[in-house]
Amino acid sequence: MSTKTTFKRIALVAVAALGFGLLSSVAPASATDAPATVGTPVVFGGTTGQPVVIAVPVTFASTTVAGDSVAVSAVLVARPTLSSNALNAVTAITATAAATATAADDRTFTTTTPNYSVSAVNSVNYAVTNAVGAGKTAIATSMTSFYSFTPNAAGTYQVAVFTDGGATVVPTGLIKSGDTLKYVTVTVADAPAVSTKLTVTAPGTFSTTGTNGAVVKVSALDAAGAVAKLNSGQMITLTIPSGLTVTTVTGASSVTVSKTNTQYGLVASAFDSFGNAYLNVTSSTAGAYNLTSQIAGGTDAVSTAALTYAAPTVAATVGATVTEADATTTASPRGYVTGANMSSASAIAVSSAATSQTYRIYAAAASVAGKVNVLLNDASKKLWSPNVALNQDVIVTLGAAVGATGTTNGSLAIATGTYSIPVTLGLDGVTSAGATFIVSALDTVGTQPTTSSALSTTLTGTASVAASSGGTLTLLAPSAASIKAAVGAKTTILVECTDNFAAAKANVVLTPSIAGRNAAVVLPTLVTDAAGNASFSYTDASTSTTSLTDTVSISGCTTGSTVTVNYTSVAGFGATSVKMTSPNMTVAGTANATNTPQPIAVGAAGPTAGAVAVTATVTDVNGARFQTSQ
Repeated sequence: MSTKTTFKRIALVAVAALGFGLLSSVAPASATDAPATVGTPVVFGGTTGQPVVIAVPVTFASTTVAGDSVAVSAVLVARPTLSSNALNAVTAITATAAATATAADDRTFTTTTPNYSVSAVNSVNYAVTNAVGAGKTAIATSMTSFYSFTPNAAGTYQVAVFTDGGATVVPTGLIKSGDTLKYVTVTVADAPAVSTKLTVTAPGTFSTTGTNGAVVKVSALDAAGAVAKLNSGQMITLTIPSGLTVTTVTGASSVTVSKTNTQYGLVASAFDSFGNAYLNVTSSTAGAYNLTSQIAGGTDAVSTAALTYAAPTVAATVGATVTEADATTTASPRGYVTGANMSSASAIAVSSAATSQTYRIYAAAASVAGKVNVLLNDASKKLWSPNVALNQDVIVTLGAAVGATGTTNGSLAIATGTYSIPVTLGLDGVTSAGATFIVSALDTVGTQPTTSSALSTTLTGTASVAASSGGTLTLLAPSAASIKAAVGAKTTILVECTDNFAAAKANVVLTPSIAGRNAAVVLPTLVTDAAGNASFSYTDASTSTTSLTDTVSISGCTTGSTVTVNYTSVAGFGATSVKMTSPNMTVAGTANATNTPQPIAVGAAGPTAGAVAVTATVTDVNGARFQTSQ
């Protein structure tokens, strides 16, 4: 059966043109079948004659069931005087639904067939055809679709993004009574790009024998430093020195160019819809090189990508036995929580939330300090281009000694080295399938590794283990789980929710409760922030002279946290002990057997430069610490 809910209005933050447009919203007037919310649209572009792309995220709640659906559409509702872009027309904006794949984790409501499709050229219809798997705990799922139009004059445009029906309301692609709307304002300029930027996303030393070399991202920037798009008359000039070759340029697709020791121009069509182009840059000669870029005919500062190349000297081998635990998988532990060990035909699960992945490469004992050519393949297009799975060839330099007796990382009696990549694999918003990244080491000197080489490792992001093992809730404040407070005092509690990788868990719902003296006080439901933190305060409202203890519990992050607050009106709060800690009293309340004189600072900073930390812990007869009244 369907679950009905009203789309809630979300107050959206203004986002600037060429990166973000201004947004406003109105209150909803009707309900649709799907328990979903439309998130903050993000705008890419704002150049006359070039496509503006609006990314619109939609999140389905964990209560979604098979049969629920909702359509989200967009129309242009305002334009500059000189523009002829059609208003309130289904043909003025083109919607693109993200690609789907078979669901790998039926903890979500996603389906084994595409669960959303375009119902009109400016509309995406999300239709759920499969619910949560048996015995699984549902989780919310988000997906993002894109809406684009090409402005034909400079000025301000306004786009309405709206819920356009569901299982019981037929989508039309046009605004109608009862639709929930969000307005996005996009400012368009004739020539907003004023400078350039070259970025090496995965830096290091690159191989002279690899066919891919380094991947360098090229972006045009506006005056505020945000990514902009070139207009039809602008060009970015690349200066390619002798020894470097730009082999391909990737925007919407890859184009072979093979340019060396020359200047090469990139026009608007070379860039993707987000305003970036990606270069594969190779060199057959070891050394350091500078690739530069600048707006053609402009006065902007030159942007430089410093690239270093080296020749591989040794081949990799299969690693020794790995005995250290890997929290990312419950079977066949293979090393680092943050990444993978290189072994024959490995397939390793890692945290989908990790922001970097570390790979370990092995070689024979005689290869210490050697250099191994390693292929990086962005199979799921998470690190570089969103359109093409690009490759990069890096050199991993091995350590100067073999792994010693007792080592647990697979390097016993052989050489080893590591390489880290700043990529978050994540989970597909539609299918919950984990993204993959492939690392393949050269196993024969002079041979280019491929994604199917014998020494290849495929990492796949997964939330399954993290979800089953849950998280940990840590009390950050107060500093002790049992505290003393004055009658009528305000108590503030701060907690942190982390996953089993010690990473912060954002958007986790926590439920606090009170038993005891202030049991009648209603505490707010909490949601953790990006740092995994959540806090709340309450004030002692009881007048009881006999019930003097609160037990405050917080749940929602697998493990819970409890704080005991003991109230008193006794003079001095009933303090019975004050214990000091300092450099000469390292055990609270007990002087060290030997004291070390602390130097007196006589420098320009004055005596405060010689300050040392001294802590006083005040407790009552039961050992409960005190909290300052607020």
